[in-house]
Amino acid sequence: MGPFEDAFALLKPSNAVYIAALAGFVLMFWRRGLGMTVTGVALVLWGAIAYLPIGRLMTEPLETRFERRNVDRIDGIVLLGGFLGRVEPDPLWTELGRHGGRLVATALLARRFPDAQILITDISEAKSAAAVLIELGVDEDRIMTETRATSTWENARYSYEMMRPDPDKVYALVTSASHMPRSVGVFRTAGWPEMVPVPTDRMSAPWSVWHGVPLDAEDGFADFDWAMREWLALVSYRIMGRTGSLVPGPDPEETPPGKRDAGDERTDPADGRSEDPLTPA
Repeated sequence: MGPFEDAFALLKPSNAVYIAALAGFVLMFWRRGLGMTVTGVALVLWGAIAYLPIGRLMTEPLETRFERRNVDRIDGIVLLGGFLGRVEPDPLWTELGRHGGRLVATALLARRFPDAQILITDISEAKSAAAVLIELGVDEDRIMTETRATSTWENARYSYEMMRPDPDKVYALVTSASHMPRSVGVFRTAGWPEMVPVPTDRMSAPWSVWHGVPLDAEDGFADFDWAMREWLALVSYRIMGRTGSLVPGPDPEETPPGKRDAGDERTDPADGRSEDPLTPA
């Protein structure tokens, strides 16, 4: 994971609620009124987050940003990691996590477009995901694995460097629906041609976020943590200039393609040519 993901794992909202409740309990030994207030507020927040579809309400505008659409041509498929629950040496025992629909969609696209190259980008999951696809019948020669990326920003940069996309070809981007706006924005900034979004794993039902309200506290907190993580990442990426708008959408004019960080450009002293991995040779 990148620095943002590491920090969020420690400070995620579910942990903050538990810490607040514990702090309120401890405060009651010194300031009973204040301690009871803090504990009460924490418990109310705990119940609301756990049993109301707050997380799904927060992700709905992200998940509906890009419509699902069918296309008759795909030359390349980019699969973003973050979907495996347990990784085992034998693909038979590898388990999918909450966002396992990404791998399922990629397998179906590979079957539907048998000539498309597949690039899986993730530091910890790329090799295992490739092994699963091969077991499912995808030709090993079609699969490339990028194993350096620890964040969505690095997914876009390193996959560009590896695949060197052709502007005349059609590429599909596979990730969770709520993660798609940030991913599209980052891939545009990294210089990728406009991609076909393949959003998976919708948390909010198409007709109502109240459908399938979480009845398990763990699910409610997982939804809320994911929603908060994605919104905070959108804000931080916009501030850092990695996306062209707060919530990138279908309009490709939001982010000029080919934008680079000034510090990314390097020059080969032998011939003076740029070695920036985001710039095609």
